[in-house]
Amino acid sequence: MQFSFFPKVLMSSCSQCHVCEALVYDEEIMSGWSADDSNLNTTCPFCKNAFLPVLNIEFKDLRDTGSFYLKSSVSGDSLHNHHVTTTTVAEPVMQNTDSASDTSDLINVEDSPVPARAQEESTSVDKSALTKESQEVLDSGNNEAPKRTFSLTRSYSVGGPLQNLDVTQQPTHGISTTSLPNSLHESVDPVGLQSRPNPKPVSVPYLSPLVLRKELESLLENEGDQVIHSPKFINQHPIIFWNLVWYFRRLDVQSYLPGLILTSEHCNKGMQMSLSNLSQDSKLVYIQLLWDNINLHREPGEPLYIRWRNRNKNLVGGLTPDSQVEKSPLHIIVRSIQTNDVFGPMCLLLKETSKHPENKWQRSMYREILFLSLVALGRENIDIDAFDREYRSAYERLTEEQLKVTQAIDLPPCNRIEWCRKCFEPLFI
Repeated sequence: MQFSFFPKVLMSSCSQCHVCEALVYDEEIMSGWSADDSNLNTTCPFCKNAFLPVLNIEFKDLRDTGSFYLKSSVSGDSLHNHHVTTTTVAEPVMQNTDSASDTSDLINVEDSPVPARAQEESTSVDKSALTKESQEVLDSGNNEAPKRTFSLTRSYSVGGPLQNLDVTQQPTHGISTTSLPNSLHESVDPVGLQSRPNPKPVSVPYLSPLVLRKELESLLENEGDQVIHSPKFINQHPIIFWNLVWYFRRLDVQSYLPGLILTSEHCNKGMQMSLSNLSQDSKLVYIQLLWDNINLHREPGEPLYIRWRNRNKNLVGGLTPDSQVEKSPLHIIVRSIQTNDVFGPMCLLLKETSKHPENKWQRSMYREILFLSLVALGRENIDIDAFDREYRSAYERLTEEQLKVTQAIDLPPCNRIEWCRKCFEPLFI
């Protein structure tokens, strides 16, 4: 069969709490679920209010150039504004381990994809390269940093980035439910400049494994197992379908479900394609799970990891002088992480935050520093468990004045969140 579309499917579970407006990431959502198979809500780790998390899905044609970011979804916005308590929804909505020992490495500087000049200086921060203000910030700690016996970077791989995984490793079951909404409300693509427009983004409630299992069993009992092989499965039961795609991909389990994406009405301009060989069709669909959802960011400026990527583009184009790069806050933070220093970057971000007390911040210091480290130094070179320990230690050293500037989102992750992060394959940032 000849297909007119070879999709790359981008999915993210990053959601926004409708009460405190904080960004809540996958492991934080998981830690807030209850052992109740009728409760669709999670608990925000920052304000402790219940809210409905959302899976956002975007489609890109692999034959066209696509971005790694999710676009806005009208259905996603509407889901964020609803507070659901049970799986009976009145109105349709669519839209490993033990912690590492103290001798483990956080970063392997030799393998880190940073400029050669930065690697030569990685054993100590070259203070002559810093601006006077940045130098004052890095020296503002009340005491000397305690001696460390572990490093933020490592020389072994924790698991390669998702973009390097075999595209055939896809999810396996998809189903819908009689108690969950079945209609699919789609959002409008705000760009629409491509000659062959991509399918519209979709947003569905993000279900806990307990809720998903209950709904799957209910669907099979009421409609039989043939429903999960139907080409109309995506449109008739989108919530269960996309949650199954998400979980099978997180578990790195192969599935025929991507083949249903390829033949669905949604991806073929309203025309239902006939099924051929689902297992073979699934190999034509690439699914990538993202840790962040840039569309939800509302505060001024871009996240640090996005600025780092843009910085690299400017360097390649020769738009930024080397001397300016060395003195930039981004460069200071990355070099500090290479020397296992999280306290310096925290002070730098807090000083910047204190200049704009009127702003309501969505992005925490923890996410800003962690995501920048993963992007700048390479995920395979960062031990996130060691980073968490270092961040917690640095947070405890903050002065009372610095703590006044922090918010709930800046607190170190609790053990429950850390263990939830270890349950599945890593997400891509």
